[in-house]
Amino acid sequence: MLKWNVQIASLTTGKRPFFAWSAEDHFKRSIEVAKEVGAKGWMAVSYLDLGLLHKAKKRTDQAKECFSKAIKIFEEIEAEAFLKQAREALATIE
Repeated sequence: MLKWNVQIASLTTGKRPFFAWSAEDHFKRSIEVAKEVGAKGWMAVSYLDLGLLHKAKKRTDQAKECFSKAIKIFEEIEAEAFLKQAREALATIE
């Protein structure tokens, strides 16, 4: 039944229901919303998480890009603990 509801919702609205989104979709949407509201810390954490997802899926170039964006923001907002995590994540793929 749930499968049919998802398909019907997709057909009638042209959008996937929230629960049908992939992790990547969620991280990208999180980044968009964080940009809209000016939540730099939230945006940086979302970039870090998206980078970890890309790394797990062996998408090294995309992972590096996300980690680099996260590092830049963490430096700006002086979030040292998260900055350390992002730098360590980047170092594991360089």
